[in-house]
Amino acid sequence: MERVKKLAPKDELNQSYAEIRNFEWQRQQQGSVVVKFWMDITKKEQWHRFEDRKENEPQKFSQDDLDAREKWTEYTRMANAMFFRTGTKNCPWNIISAEDKRYSRVTVLQIINETLRAELGVK
Repeated sequence: MERVKKLAPKDELNQSYAEIRNFEWQRQQQGSVVVKFWMDITKKEQWHRFEDRKENEPQKFSQDDLDAREKWTEYTRMANAMFFRTGTKNCPWNIISAEDKRYSRVTVLQIINETLRAELGVK
């Protein structure tokens, strides 16, 4: 969001990638398990969810949602840069299709379970 809305200088944003990688590495060195997820939906599915929110949960919908939607391509480009610059061998991104909420929730839980089992040496 910061990149798309130009909320911070570009050099500060570029520095943040290294800071993120360092932070994750430090957490892992201290024994934490770091698992990163990106829930991915199509523009069409996002629109369906917006329509549902406007009708059923208007407090969860704002003009900012529509404004951000207008910059879908730019947000996608920036997300891809983030994946490339912050995804590491020890802390990769897990990009999950969230078209179906149940599928995405189960998939996230499976990945967390598998990751914890591997970290704990459990078969």
